[in-house]
Amino acid sequence: MLSTPIMRSSETLLTPRPIAKAVSKTRNNPENNTSSNQHSPQEQQLTKNQLIGWTVILGISFTFVCTSFAALQNILSSLFIESGIGIKSLICVYAVAAISPLYSQFFVNRLTPNWVIVVSFVMTALYITVYFYPRIYTLTAAGILLGLLLGPLRCASTSFLVQTAGKLTARSTDVSRELTIRRQFGHFTIFINSGQVWGNLLTSLLLHYGDDIYIYPTGPKLTHAPNSDFSPPANVANPSLSRTMVNPSLCNADHCKKWEVFRNSIPFAFIVPSNVSLMLISVYLGLAFVGVALATSLLDKFDIREEGAERVTFVETAKSYLLSFIDPQLRLVFPLIFFYGLQYGFIVADFTRSYVSCYLGMEAVGYALMIMGLTHTLSAFLVYQVPKCINRLIIAFVGFSFHGGLLTILWLWRPIKEDIVIFNIIAAIWGVCSAIWEALTTSFIIKTSGNDLHPALLSHYSILSLALSLAFASSFYLCTEIKLYILISTLILSIGPYSLAEYRLHQQNKTQERTAVL
Repeated sequence: MLSTPIMRSSETLLTPRPIAKAVSKTRNNPENNTSSNQHSPQEQQLTKNQLIGWTVILGISFTFVCTSFAALQNILSSLFIESGIGIKSLICVYAVAAISPLYSQFFVNRLTPNWVIVVSFVMTALYITVYFYPRIYTLTAAGILLGLLLGPLRCASTSFLVQTAGKLTARSTDVSRELTIRRQFGHFTIFINSGQVWGNLLTSLLLHYGDDIYIYPTGPKLTHAPNSDFSPPANVANPSLSRTMVNPSLCNADHCKKWEVFRNSIPFAFIVPSNVSLMLISVYLGLAFVGVALATSLLDKFDIREEGAERVTFVETAKSYLLSFIDPQLRLVFPLIFFYGLQYGFIVADFTRSYVSCYLGMEAVGYALMIMGLTHTLSAFLVYQVPKCINRLIIAFVGFSFHGGLLTILWLWRPIKEDIVIFNIIAAIWGVCSAIWEALTTSFIIKTSGNDLHPALLSHYSILSLALSLAFASSFYLCTEIKLYILISTLILSIGPYSLAEYRLHQQNKTQERTAVL
């Protein structure tokens, strides 16, 4: 039950909550059993290697799409500094994505997870295509459409992982279903996070070997050429090369004075040649279409429709999703998920612009975030494995110490161009911290949600998307130092409830072990 305390027995953890029982009734219908029996010969022919192979294919397709989207997302705050239309479009994407889980399960059940994945990938490619004509109305419309599909995409990928985990468990009796699901999510997370590595590497190479990128002051209001947002202002004479000479006074001006809360206009902007910008968008779009092709090829090979799902109503799935917000276990984890979203939004919107691109040049954004993506991927793999021998509370304390120290350094630090090693070290540590929070929160939900995994993970995604949207919105108005205060405060306030949740779960596991021995 949702109202039961967090310390429940193993039988309670594996028992669906009331709404899950309502949903499961349709799956126990004799008609549905007849339908499932018709597919049983085909399922019996599936081998373990085939299931793993199809998971790898889908993971690679996600890698291509996430590579293109993440690479574009990470340079938007530097690419459209004056107008801010790139970050504004991301606000629309994640604000709509925060409410999209409300109908996600119903939508996925009707369209099937296979097609939801393909349609979402196509919409991602369309969103990237719009940057060939970047205007506030085109980007806003594309961002809203993409946000509507992000929740269903999360739900569809979860369905795929849960279904394949169930089939793998049936073929391997020595591994529990919960452990198999955690492994599936861990491997899938590695695929997705690796997109940060390849995408940012491509961005850096394309910007480094493309035409020169210029930086210019925007003190007096400068007017853009009317035909393109990528074109340099008509009245800019002799701008300075960003890769050879960045004016430190412009970067320092982006930091507010002491005790200021709201920022002024950004004091600098980049001029990206049109051929470079078109090349970037074309490469991103090509990667997205490769992901679409791979996902489409999977449709004819593996049906991941959940049995009986066509009988589940919108009211049932929406109620199940909404009830997950009052679950006593999940409520303790939500603050840390919110912090994770805020800090990631700060990286994309503020760290890339106010620290990296301003001092080192726009092409350095890709290199810094590539290092962050690499450490994130490696650390996520380790964090999913380490809890077997190290208490999860110890891992959380390590993450708290690292992240708290990192935010304190950013608050005290006034960078200079010669601090390139420090930039990369900060990015690397940030990747480790992000991996810790992502892996701990996801694995905690998988371990405690039992048969209610879909609504629990969807509520997780809602909180994360809401935090990202707020982080992007605050980048226009709040000073960098104020945002660091908010991040430090949120981290301190979130680690306590999460530690309590982990402590209760640890005590519960010890009780179960004693009961099993008796």
